[in-house]
Amino acid sequence: MPVDNVTIRVEPVPALTPPLVRRYCAGDSSLTPLYAHAPFDASRPPVSPAGGRALDDDVIQRMLKLNRETGASARSLANCEKLRDPAVHAMLAGQQPGLLLGPLFALYKIVTLVARCRAWEAQSGQSYVPVFWIASHDADLAEIDHVYLPGQGGEPEKLRYPWTEVPRQQLSAYEITDSDWRAFTEALRERLPDNDFREDALARFTPSRFPASPTHAFAEAVHALLPDAGIVCFDGRDAETCEAGRSFLARTLRNPARTLASWREGEETVRNAGIAPPLDLAESRFPLFLVENSVRHPLSWNGSRFETSAGSFEPETLAKGVEEGTRTVSPNAGLRPVLQDLLFATAATIAGQSELAYHPQLASLYESAGVARPLLVPRASLSLVHFRAYDQLADFGLTIADLRESPDTAQEGAAGDAHAASRSRFTQTIEDAWRRFAEEVASASDTSPVPGADDTESQFLKAAARSADKFVKQADRAGENRSRKIHKLTQELAPKGTAQEFVWSLLPFLARYGPDFATRIAEALPEESTEHMMMTVDPRGAS
Repeated sequence: MPVDNVTIRVEPVPALTPPLVRRYCAGDSSLTPLYAHAPFDASRPPVSPAGGRALDDDVIQRMLKLNRETGASARSLANCEKLRDPAVHAMLAGQQPGLLLGPLFALYKIVTLVARCRAWEAQSGQSYVPVFWIASHDADLAEIDHVYLPGQGGEPEKLRYPWTEVPRQQLSAYEITDSDWRAFTEALRERLPDNDFREDALARFTPSRFPASPTHAFAEAVHALLPDAGIVCFDGRDAETCEAGRSFLARTLRNPARTLASWREGEETVRNAGIAPPLDLAESRFPLFLVENSVRHPLSWNGSRFETSAGSFEPETLAKGVEEGTRTVSPNAGLRPVLQDLLFATAATIAGQSELAYHPQLASLYESAGVARPLLVPRASLSLVHFRAYDQLADFGLTIADLRESPDTAQEGAAGDAHAASRSRFTQTIEDAWRRFAEEVASASDTSPVPGADDTESQFLKAAARSADKFVKQADRAGENRSRKIHKLTQELAPKGTAQEFVWSLLPFLARYGPDFATRIAEALPEESTEHMMMTVDPRGAS
């Protein structure tokens, strides 16, 4: 069926909006002191907190190189150049370079980024550039090495890419090879519908050359899926080696006591607000890693020197090596946003609930580094629902929120017990009624007992029992059929008992609705809504 026939209906599902997002957008007074810009107001376009600053040429050149190599459109390349203009505002989102983009929420960050830039440009007449920070400096391979596709019963089945893990190795250092990709793709193909869309969908994620790094594969997929969105991809490892990044990291190393004091102050700030610090840093740990041969070594501060498994360093010696480019250090999850916003003078950042949760902890780090905190924009939270699934939910009187709870096997057992109890009560009622009837007939008759009464009673009670059994079996079959349908709906809309966006890959949706489906999601996304949205997909076209 042509992709042009796919239509999407959108409706909010407030019950599934993450609680912190709801509070942040509603202006919860207890949260206002924790954020630089709260509550979030979509009608107020943000501006660069640096008051207008052009990006360093080194950063621009690195972005141009990555985006040219990964098939960026002319619009994306032009957006790289636009960031030289101090009047242009950078808006950022970021994620690790997951295979096939990773779970759906990574795509939702991207489409929110695009939608917000488009809306704010229309409102303000100012220019916003969507920048996606690929967190290639991270080292958690388990976050990116797999996708979930529906198995034979609809349950999520994890398919892993055959990388051999190197402890603490940065993600960008892994390679996607031709032979391994072919084998991985074949495993994907077997689990996708055999239709006209399958090969085109797979092609959107296939690297243009091998070996490919996860960073390049991710950037290529972004440009292939949303070719006209003007997205600029940035390799997070470039932040560690560009001149401005090296200068910031060297300053951080020269002031270890101040950096750690700022970190502890951030922890205390959120504790005083009744929140457990989302980011944990052990007492002697420092929020940087020493990087050697793409492997991150944790840094500790002993009061006078930095200690790592790779050696011991005076602060000035290590800082000078970073400044000169002979040493490389990498920020942890808490220091990375500060570096990001320093490089891009970020006007706004797309944030999931976890990012909204940990940003208040970083306020003192931002202040210590002299970096302004950007506006945090909640990312879209979506459920993709086929129109038949939508109809089934209505038939069963269920919502997606109902499916988030795991099936209660005790309830299933209770239903079976209820059937048995009901049958027992029915047969007992029939037996009692028969006996009363027989007694009344016998007492009104001239002869007693009534001829043939025993045989008649036996046949009658057996017939009643057979009817009860038949009815219960029919009820059981209807219940089993309903249970099967609800189980299938649960696997589709609330796999693993959680939000669809944290499990499923985009790939099966592309294979079902066409390789341009990501663009359709971006076009259908309401620009200002911060509620969870249900997108009902109908491939039959407009009626």
